Amino acid sequence: MDLIALPASTKVRVTVGVDPMVERMAVQRPYFAFDTLYQTADADWDIWGNFKPEQPLGAEAGPLTLSECIRHLSTLGACAAALVQHPDERIHYLADHAIWTMHRAGLNTDRAMLFAARARVSARSGKRVEANAELLTAGGVSADLTVSYQALPAQVFDLAFADHGNAGCSPATRSPYRRMFPLLVLSLKRHAITACSVDYSAERCAGHFPDHPMWPMSAVLSGLCEVMSQLLAHEFQRSVEYTVMHAEMRALRLVAASEQLLFSATLMSVSLEGRVYSMSCSATHGRAVVVMLDAVVVIRRD
Repeated sequence: MDLIALPASTKVRVTVGVDPMVERMAVQRPYFAFDTLYQTADADWDIWGNFKPEQPLGAEAGPLTLSECIRHLSTLGACAAALVQHPDERIHYLADHAIWTMHRAGLNTDRAMLFAARARVSARSGKRVEANAELLTAGGVSADLTVSYQALPAQVFDLAFADHGNAGCSPATRSPYRRMFPLLVLSLKRHAITACSVDYSAERCAGHFPDHPMWPMSAVLSGLCEVMSQLLAHEFQRSVEYTVMHAEMRALRLVAASEQLLFSATLMSVSLEGRVYSMSCSATHGRAVVVMLDAVVVIRRD
């Protein structure tokens, strides 16, 4: 399989074992989707990885969806943090705040190629970690992510989320991330939409904290992007493609995968030429906010 061209400084590589890494981070395949992990002579970056896209683009112009980029880049940031752990230590990295910037819209990168990403730890303090990660495509850096985590030792995590335990959950034989999960639209009007998840389950988040199946932030973002897509289609009275150029996400709580979430999106503003839209989105469980997303999207020209 072809690999997107990388800088010359990455030619000398030291392989990082994938199996030991996933044990340290308490995640498994298929949520963890990197084919290889490695370090290079580039001292500015702690770890690199290669992966192949799998999530459907839907109305997003690509080459990847926002949710898939967040999934892989936040995972790689956690890998960077886990490099300094004791080999026998397990730590759950809970991403609770992220800022995303896309540098080039409408890239036509071949999705059959392996993508490259790199990450580094930028700050540590107590049980907090911050990492920077970048998505690389032909021509350079396509997007970057700054993500903050709570770093919880396995014993603390197990105690905090004992009510969500499900050690008997069988491993997935096929990645559930290759398909969208269904939503039911409850309300769609000018500038606003609300929908709910349908039949989401532990199998849908396979590999993400496997003994405690809960909605991953990337899955919640997938639902929020889907309601954004439907709202934009309603505004234009036709399907439109768009790119998320900037986004800020906050994850406020973890919710069991068996629970239903509501997804809402509101159009906040639009540019004079009608191509740049600001959206405010949230996912809720009952009266509790689970994830908040503020996004700036650019409509792709026909």
